Amino acid sequence: MKSSPFPHIIDIFNNIWKRKKQEKKFSYKGLTIDETIEHLAIFISNLWQIHVFEEGNTRTIAVFFIKYLRSLGFDVTNDAFAKHSWYFKNSLVRANYNNVRKGIFEDRSYLIKFLRNLLLGDSNELRNR
Repeated sequence: MKSSPFPHIIDIFNNIWKRKKQEKKFSYKGLTIDETIEHLAIFISNLWQIHVFEEGNTRTIAVFFIKYLRSLGFDVTNDAFAKHSWYFKNSLVRANYNNVRKGIFEDRSYLIKFLRNLLLGDSNELRNR
C-alpha cells in the first residue's frame, strides 16, 4: 500500500471541525485590537496548517479568511492578499515552522504585520527577504 503525504480525509474533517468548534466558543468581547489580531493570527495559521488540498491551500485560506473577517465586521477585500500573496504564504509558514536544532521557532510576527496592514491600515513593510 502506497502512503500519502496528505492526511486521511476523516482526519482532515475532524481537525477542521475541532478548529471551528474552538473558534465558535471564543469570545472577542473585551479584547484590544492587538489581542484580536494575535488571536486571528493563531486561528488562521492553525487552520492553514491542516493543508486540505495538494495545491491551493493558501488561496483557499485567504478566501475563507476574508469571508470570516467580514462576518466579524471588518471591511476587507482580496487586494492585500493578491498584492502580497507570497508574503502571506511565507508568514503562515513562519507561524508554524520549528527547527530546534537550528534555533528556529514559530514566529507569528510576520503574519501579525500583514494583519495589521489589512485590518488597521498600518504601513508595515511586507518583504520576504
